[in-house]
Amino acid sequence: MKALWICILLLICWGGCQSIPQQKRYPPKIKLVSIGPKILHSYQDSLEIVIQYLDKDGDLGENKAGVHNVFVVDSRSRTSSQFRLRQLLQDSMQVAVKGELHILLDAVGLINSEEKVEQVHYEIFIKDRSGHKSNVLKTKAITIVP
Repeated sequence: MKALWICILLLICWGGCQSIPQQKRYPPKIKLVSIGPKILHSYQDSLEIVIQYLDKDGDLGENKAGVHNVFVVDSRSRTSSQFRLRQLLQDSMQVAVKGELHILLDAVGLINSEEKVEQVHYEIFIKDRSGHKSNVLKTKAITIVP
């Protein structure tokens, strides 16, 4: 009987010493909801992009100033507008988060002064605190006029 209790105690101790695997981390996913207007007047109109996001492990967003996690890349110049989505959950919480994000690009303009009209599309992606990059959305063409 004493040997049985020792075996049980050893099994409990051995089981308790096993490393607990960290929860698997998932990259966030995004989906384009809307973009508009389709025609912009150079340096007068702003473009609004609305995306849906889903992050299965909840590590989306950041509260540190100067850290960017939302990226919108202009197809003409390959320049990136960068934004910060604030942290949605505490670090200790690991639950799925989803929602909509409204991105406003102020005063979009022509970049080639010789062109009368330009077409631009944007590539959009986000990153979570673990450094996982979402899928990349490519928008339809937006027309910019003088």
